[in-house]
Amino acid sequence: PIFDQQAFKDARKSFSTALVNHPQTTSYADYGTAAMANMCNGFGALPTRNFSEGTFEHVEKIGGEQLRSTLLERGGVANTTHACMAGCAIRCSNVFSDQSGEQVIVAPVEYETIGLMGSNLGIDSLDVIAEMNREANDLGLDSIEIGAALGVACEAGLMEFGDGERALELIGEIRAQSPLGRVLGNGAAAAGLVFGVERVPVVKGQALSAYDPRAIKGMGVTYATTPQGADHTTGMTIRAKIKHTQIQGQVEKSREAQLKMA
Repeated sequence: PIFDQQAFKDARKSFSTALVNHPQTTSYADYGTAAMANMCNGFGALPTRNFSEGTFEHVEKIGGEQLRSTLLERGGVANTTHACMAGCAIRCSNVFSDQSGEQVIVAPVEYETIGLMGSNLGIDSLDVIAEMNREANDLGLDSIEIGAALGVACEAGLMEFGDGERALELIGEIRAQSPLGRVLGNGAAAAGLVFGVERVPVVKGQALSAYDPRAIKGMGVTYATTPQGADHTTGMTIRAKIKHTQIQGQVEKSREAQLKMA
């Protein structure tokens, strides 16, 4: 039980007001986490073609601005801002519909999915990314891990970068539990081991999230020091007031972020 209900209510109101009035909240409500696509592309940290590059030449087709424009144009069940849980003040989620606006494909399309199933695979279609996202969700699979595994599959010659149709076929192999599907469904580390691929974007067996640690070095410290490996939720340093490519100070910024997230 709460010791002082009134004090709790006052603090909650103060916090909620500050949150709602913060300019970053407005950005998230308008564009969702997909707004990070252009930001990370500018840093050179957007995973592109199995993390071989940090910028994607077609980022404008899959970023937050295009996502918002697409959903507004489709209307119907499509929604640019949506609360994924009751009471959320930020409402950074979205509802992605088919082209007619009549049927929900997936909710939401997040930045991590855009990064790993989009630019990481050279795919520049939000519709394809959303379909892949839906398939992964339906199978109970993480879109980061599967996007990274498909990037490894590209390196192994199982699909070409930019081939969305083939990407969906490979996710279909996972659904069918074929030998190939079982490998891919076990994630990027397993795929790299089985296919003999050297460029495998994992830390401690977990796929890198959509923040290339070579361009945002604090994230590299976080990936290396957290128990789960490449988990961006344990210590985000992308907004730290530091030059992201310098070595000095990254350990401290990662530690600060990890303590805040704990």
